[in-house]
Amino acid sequence: MIRRRKVKFSTVKRMIAPLLAVLMLLGLAACAKPNTSDETTPAAAETVIDPSTTEELYLGYKKDDIPDTLKYNKETVKILYWSNAERPEFEIEEDADDSDRIISAIKTRNAAVQDRLDVVFEWDGQKGAVGQRAEFTKYVETQYNGSNYYDIIASYSRVAGMLATRGFLVDINTIDDNHINFEQDWWPKTVIDTCTIGQSLYFISGDISTNTLHFMYGIYYNKELISSYNLDEPSTLVQNGTWTISKLIDMTRDKYQDLNSNESADKEDFFGFCTVNFHCDAFYTGSDLMLVEQDPDKTLIISPDFSGEKTINLVAQLGTWLPTKDCIVNSGTYQVPFVSGQALFCQNRVYMADAINKCGLNAVNWKYGIVPTPKYNEDQDDYITVMGNPFTLYGIGNGSSNYSRATAVLECWASEAYRRTTPAIFEVNMKLRYAKDNIDSQMFDILRATCRYDLGRIFSDDLNFMSEMPSKAACAGTPWSAGLKSKVKILNNSIAGIVSDLEKNAKLVK
Repeated sequence: MIRRRKVKFSTVKRMIAPLLAVLMLLGLAACAKPNTSDETTPAAAETVIDPSTTEELYLGYKKDDIPDTLKYNKETVKILYWSNAERPEFEIEEDADDSDRIISAIKTRNAAVQDRLDVVFEWDGQKGAVGQRAEFTKYVETQYNGSNYYDIIASYSRVAGMLATRGFLVDINTIDDNHINFEQDWWPKTVIDTCTIGQSLYFISGDISTNTLHFMYGIYYNKELISSYNLDEPSTLVQNGTWTISKLIDMTRDKYQDLNSNESADKEDFFGFCTVNFHCDAFYTGSDLMLVEQDPDKTLIISPDFSGEKTINLVAQLGTWLPTKDCIVNSGTYQVPFVSGQALFCQNRVYMADAINKCGLNAVNWKYGIVPTPKYNEDQDDYITVMGNPFTLYGIGNGSSNYSRATAVLECWASEAYRRTTPAIFEVNMKLRYAKDNIDSQMFDILRATCRYDLGRIFSDDLNFMSEMPSKAACAGTPWSAGLKSKVKILNNSIAGIVSDLEKNAKLVK
């Protein structure tokens, strides 16, 4: 059986991986305003380290439970993946540029898994991003009709739900000799609770997915401006449990400045907070509110949270703040003021600091940090992180030639990612060495440990994109109660259709 864990937020600090111990200096030149000084930004040290080369280093990493004797004698593991994921994650060509730390870490991770288990990966990459969801699902159907079954299917998050309802993913909970240990740090503590459907678990994610790590939502802040305004350090507030929505609002109030004196709020001005309406979904999840959950009979339902008083109050609170001049909420320009050093906070995914992001933080000449989405209030136990939709969910193909072997691959893959790709992603994005005593590393670990996989987001296509409804109301300053009954009625009909499809198709365990 799968081993599960229950972790309180108070234990998150103890979960921080003891990987490396040296900080690098933060420094870089702005996307909008390049650094014209002669100083050269120190590059982060190489992060891809093979723990097996040094006993001391190896003991510094947390190990998985996969025994050294578990070998599969060069058996082929067939992996289907979405080839147009926004960040590299899967198959890496042998001649790929090893100077890219993330690419190098992924290549090393893949090789380590194959070597440890003595398996050979057979990759099949197919387009499956937001615009190819139906095509990817149809491709799986075509392959299955031809008796071509996959051991592992790694898909865009909103595709995984479609694969489950059609019976293409096996229930992980039914697999004998299961090697997945959800008590380990590379699996977010909420992954089972929030991805379980009835008694079944069809898809999982965590450190195994570089795109999951890149697309975690957080709140970036300008450390230098926070200091100059004599405001509380956000990371300290996180540690104290006092980082809340009301605190964020208070820190951004009356910060707007019309820098270009055109009497109109635009990207050239100074703001307290930068975001875009669909990013604000994170406030809903971060307030410990669910979209879809299970009733006592283990049936999927629209969560009572969706129409509850707490959501009404949350939308009202955000609705008195987001539409003000202190906030820029614009899909095309929202991050420009922050990157230009003209905003205190910016709500975005971790990838904002990635060099691939065309106007990100990879080249700013001031220090920044990232903290989790604030809590609803101080009474909330945990910080909760939501991912942007372009992340990967991993499932085991219904019809795999060896279900137990597939679980071993997933566990080994995730643990190797924890040691190799996770620190590389942190270091590339934060320009710091990953270290247990570094506050920025601790904030990153909180994001990882508290990821929530709400089925309302995973089944978004069939649920009228319900996750965006509260945030759009908040950004528009519209009361949440307006038209709520009709929305809930439509969503209840939609969730009933999902349940019906699961009952018909998702029990096809061979």
